[in-house]
Amino acid sequence: MVEISHRERVVRVKIVYYGPAAGGKTTNLVVLHRRADPARRSEMVSVTSTQDRTILLDLLPVKTPSFRGYDLRFQVIAVPGQRMYAASRKLLLNGADAIVFVANSATDRWEDTLQSLREMNQYLLDHGLDPATIPMTFQYNKQDLPDVTPLEAMERTLNARKTRSFPAVAIRESGVLETFAAALRSTMDDISKRFKLGAGVKNGRSIDDWLADSMRTMFAWTPSSGSDTFPVFVDRMGTSGSAGAGLRMNRGLQQPNRVAVKVPVARLVEGGTPSAATSASNPLAAEALVDSYAQAAVELTSALEEMRDQRDSVQRHLLDIGQPFEAAQSLAGGASPDDVLKSLLMRIAEGFSATSHSLSLARGTKLVPAILHGLRREPLFSLLDSAGRPLAQSLLESKGPIVHAQGDGGPLEQVLYRSEGSVASVIVIPIRNPVQTLGFACFYLSPSSAPLPAGSSSHLERIGSGLALVLELVTSRITRARLERLEESALVGKVSELALLSIGPALDRFSTTLEKLSSSSLSESAASDVRALETDVSLAQEYREAAIGFKGGQPPKSELIPLGPVFQSVRACTERSLSRNEVTLETEEPPPSARVRADAFLLRSVLTALVERSEQELEGYGGGRIRLSARFERGKAYILVADNAASARSLREPGQIARALEHLGVAWPLSFVDSVVQRFHGEWSVGSSERGNELTVILPAQ
Repeated sequence: MVEISHRERVVRVKIVYYGPAAGGKTTNLVVLHRRADPARRSEMVSVTSTQDRTILLDLLPVKTPSFRGYDLRFQVIAVPGQRMYAASRKLLLNGADAIVFVANSATDRWEDTLQSLREMNQYLLDHGLDPATIPMTFQYNKQDLPDVTPLEAMERTLNARKTRSFPAVAIRESGVLETFAAALRSTMDDISKRFKLGAGVKNGRSIDDWLADSMRTMFAWTPSSGSDTFPVFVDRMGTSGSAGAGLRMNRGLQQPNRVAVKVPVARLVEGGTPSAATSASNPLAAEALVDSYAQAAVELTSALEEMRDQRDSVQRHLLDIGQPFEAAQSLAGGASPDDVLKSLLMRIAEGFSATSHSLSLARGTKLVPAILHGLRREPLFSLLDSAGRPLAQSLLESKGPIVHAQGDGGPLEQVLYRSEGSVASVIVIPIRNPVQTLGFACFYLSPSSAPLPAGSSSHLERIGSGLALVLELVTSRITRARLERLEESALVGKVSELALLSIGPALDRFSTTLEKLSSSSLSESAASDVRALETDVSLAQEYREAAIGFKGGQPPKSELIPLGPVFQSVRACTERSLSRNEVTLETEEPPPSARVRADAFLLRSVLTALVERSEQELEGYGGGRIRLSARFERGKAYILVADNAASARSLREPGQIARALEHLGVAWPLSFVDSVVQRFHGEWSVGSSERGNELTVILPAQ
């Protein structure tokens, strides 16, 4: 009987391969075990005689991709076919959810096949199972023998229900996967109808989609059309062929690495009849003993499977916890913070079997997406909670990790609904240190991903703590790098100050020389060059006096100056750096009559600093643009420096994480801008748009 744990979202199903002795039941399981992805199946357990004949069972546990939010686990059991093990066959049919009847196509085994079918039907009735309704698939095996019963006769006699049936040569792997796929299909169809599995799940995928995904995931195999003939299949090496073409005709069946328990059995028992086997002992006692052995074998195998699951879970948890420390070592070795974080998130996502994930970081009071994988944008930023706030912001305030699956309700259900079936569950892990919340990581799981078991919160919290540790190290690296750049800038500023002081006498001497030259008789061309030099030297002296006066606290010279030349100077000062960083500066030249009340040198310094600030925001992105423009209204000039940092940021490119963590490091100082603008009795404001940052300087104008 199918076992469903709604709390753990696990469904356990039992499929029994039944049929006459030497019909190929064990061979079917051996093929399934050998072809299956090791991550999707456990060890195959066989209890056989020393002659390798099944005496209790062959059992193969397999895990298919999830279905509508439930983790599916199948126990595939092959019963012993020899007549003296009837008690084992009857016991193993108890609680069966589906049957695969493997018939021996050999003409001389026809009566054995009929007897086995009659026996199976009677045992099903004894267990309260209806042979007319239980999911059943027929396989007509050993079709390669020279003398076989016609398929039409087998179908007419055995398959009165007209269920799915397949000819097969199991020893050559032909028909095995087709049979198993049909058994999965009928089993899931029955379970879904009887237990309303996944009822109420919006955009839940169909059984056919799940089946195709399951066979592809477990066996790297896709069914071909025409299932009633020898099928075409694709093996794991990408080779296609058919059983009729003899894909494995010359190789035979390779035995997989499986757990085989061989039990010595008296030759009289193994090769004799039931009466011969039990003549010297109590038949009822012998049957009870066989029942006990069979039941013990099933329970032992189930316990081994549970132990394997627990072992794998512990190993995954240890791996998840160890990954942040590996990331920390990579950072200490000088690896790029962006690369380290992306790799760490990718490994965690692989542990969840997540198809996409994101990392969002708190930047002051805002959240910004720092990493996107498999997503064009983070949906949590465009959805609202019940209070009308962005869902990402409310998740940042959550007290612990969130695991949301289909049908759970709540605001995260919007994500699943809008995914149109591509997302079955969402995992949100807050990232916190003892002082503040740094952000959260979000993982999106597809319908084929196994849901997280109950009680995973503590493990997810440990993952969040590990991410916080790595973010702290990244932040420390960024802060240290910014401080180094500030120290470098301070040194440059000191050098510039000394240069301004030392260049004064040279400028004065140069100016005196130019005056003497202008008073002498020169050609018209030379006189023109001298006048131009006098203008340049005079401007340099004014800039020097303005800079020294500003540093000494003297009021700057404030006069009406044309804005156009200031814009041109800003372009000239920043052109080389912008070109190196592939950033474009677009200037809207003011009309010649546009004048503002300021000092030309200081205003140029302010606008250059603002352009350089936007340049740093755009560093590392493609398509960066900065716009410098001005408009005049009611005696004021509104000078705008705007960039497209928000729209230009491609989250696959470097630099984003550093910018997202900027608030934890050293932010760009705007004190210089503030002090200069105030000296000119102006004001300034910082804003943002969908494209990026906007900073406006407002000055008196004419």
